[in-house]
Amino acid sequence: MHKDGRTLVDDSNVSEGNLKTIIDPLLAYARDLITPHGGCIQYFKFVEFHELEEFMRDPSFTLGRTDAEKENLDIKPLLKTSSSRGIRPDAGIIMWNVKGKQYPLYIGEDKVQGTNDKLHAAGKPRQATGNAIERYFKNVRAEEMMCAHVPYFPSVVFASGCDFHHSETIAARLEIGNYCVPNHSMYITNNETETETDVTSQNKVTEDMRNLVANIRIQKRTMGKYIPFASVATVCVKAHKWNEMPHKSSLWMPHEYLAVSKRIVELATKEVALLLE
Repeated sequence: MHKDGRTLVDDSNVSEGNLKTIIDPLLAYARDLITPHGGCIQYFKFVEFHELEEFMRDPSFTLGRTDAEKENLDIKPLLKTSSSRGIRPDAGIIMWNVKGKQYPLYIGEDKVQGTNDKLHAAGKPRQATGNAIERYFKNVRAEEMMCAHVPYFPSVVFASGCDFHHSETIAARLEIGNYCVPNHSMYITNNETETETDVTSQNKVTEDMRNLVANIRIQKRTMGKYIPFASVATVCVKAHKWNEMPHKSSLWMPHEYLAVSKRIVELATKEVALLLE
């Protein structure tokens, strides 16, 4: 695991680093969108579980109060939990604080999974695909608590790597965990003909991105008589096949992260504006 100073999370570090480059421009974009309506933008890297529970029960509760404020207001956690227990999304949480309430505009996660491409390049046998991504839906349930008072769910996960290729089972498991709603998927392939160029391949990726962004929905959905307001996450998959392309071929790029994230913030802002009318 630690040969040459590398670890199994190196890929995630690169990907999450790309994701974090979009935070400042995304916050600036959010501030511009809310300007006509007033209020302010808040950015959280971590929210405690007991705060989420309190917020779910009473949306007038303010997330992120200082410990001194909590003590003065006699706020007691309903859950027996330590301050280290909560959610820490890779891209953080953007909230719109307006008229005494906080409204979520964006919750961003990033997951990289798959090493069979590296094993293939080294001439080694492939291994079973991992299942770390499935833990993401534990966070989704916590994020749902943050969105209990709104009719939309601005949570997005960017999944990348060879494990998410449609020839594997992982992507289908993500759909099962997301009320069987299809993922937003892009598959990276080798140039298949001598006439196809890198420019042509890039143009295809660009067109796929346009379609992905255009098809994003964040409104809660009816999944049946007894699931009238399902919180469906935006699951974005970018993958390549393990024995066709090298490792890191399908990492999300900063401009792709930003295009998807801005669309979610835009849609969430419109939803909140309707609630404020």
